[in-house]
Amino acid sequence: MHLINVGRGSAVRTETLLTALDAGQVRHATLDVTEREPLEPSSPLWHRRDVTITPHVSGLTLPSDVVTSLDAAFAEIRGGVRPTSAVVHERGY
Repeated sequence: MHLINVGRGSAVRTETLLTALDAGQVRHATLDVTEREPLEPSSPLWHRRDVTITPHVSGLTLPSDVVTSLDAAFAEIRGGVRPTSAVVHERGY
């Protein structure tokens, strides 16, 4: 299972998610929101290859914009390129 949380950070408890990842119940997690924001630099979520953190930016989001952005990211991934929308840890987002 691939868990995606783009809703509320409180919907996914970090410790429960880490346990599920370690047990193989969740294969990967993509988190636009986290239980605590901003996510602390020391959070284990930053250092896991099975977790993707996306920048949580609020504002009006049109469904067509989301599809366009996801299509572009998937095309970059398929082409072996790091998506331009990927998190840059040094920047903190």
